[in-house]
Amino acid sequence: MSHLRRFSMPSISGYQGATNSTGINSPNWRIHACGVGRSVEPPTRTGVINGSSENIELAVATYQPTTIISISEERNNPATSPMIPGFLSHIENHLDTAVMQSRVLPYLETVVLKMETLADMHYLIIILDTLGAVKSRKSVFKISFPGFFWFSGILHNRKENPMLAFATTLPNLKEMAITFHTAGLTASKYTERDRLLMEDDGYLEMSKQLRVLHLSELINRYGLQDLFRCRSLEAVHLECIESDIVAYHVGEDDPTRPFYELVQYIRTVFKDRFDQNVAVTTRFI
Repeated sequence: MSHLRRFSMPSISGYQGATNSTGINSPNWRIHACGVGRSVEPPTRTGVINGSSENIELAVATYQPTTIISISEERNNPATSPMIPGFLSHIENHLDTAVMQSRVLPYLETVVLKMETLADMHYLIIILDTLGAVKSRKSVFKISFPGFFWFSGILHNRKENPMLAFATTLPNLKEMAITFHTAGLTASKYTERDRLLMEDDGYLEMSKQLRVLHLSELINRYGLQDLFRCRSLEAVHLECIESDIVAYHVGEDDPTRPFYELVQYIRTVFKDRFDQNVAVTTRFI
């Protein structure tokens, strides 16, 4: 069954992905997702947190085998459907009430449900509704959003991030992995009007200059406040895809700065506001 893969899902003490040809950590996936990227291998990295430079250790996981279910593969497999999901094909009569209680729901608790797009997420919702929305959502413990950075942001009539809104409907969610891209940690240094004027005057390179977002801008862009509505969380695994193109247009500033600030922010808010110890781990792609 190609849709089932044995991965190494991190324990809450750390996070480091495994390599797979179609997984979120594969070279092919990185190329298609972000164009130019660079892998960061050193075990430590210097970041800026609360205005001061401090050395941050990149988390190293203690591996424990976990099955990652690719909802994208499920959705694109003509042999499966929400009524007959491929990842439950090893369980006979999976819609039987007794089988649901004894095998299906306990199995759901052990897997990571990976959604690369909003279409994947909506497909998973249909699957969970088919299994019985209330009980099945209580059995989702781990989710992954490797395409989180594709979200275009909270603005105008878009009041929430649908991925995080979905996460808040999972009352026992313990671990969530989300992936950022440095393009989403930056914005144009100039207004659209100024950029057009620069281009007309022949200053094309200057018009491409970027500035690094403030932490508050990052939180508002992705609706990250909703993370704190996930009251059963034990770990948030943050990934960041680095782009050489973005780094070039940022200049001397560090486009990963708000990413580091976000790590500290999530830990602090969960602890100080909710007395909830949540491990926040990082990995650069």
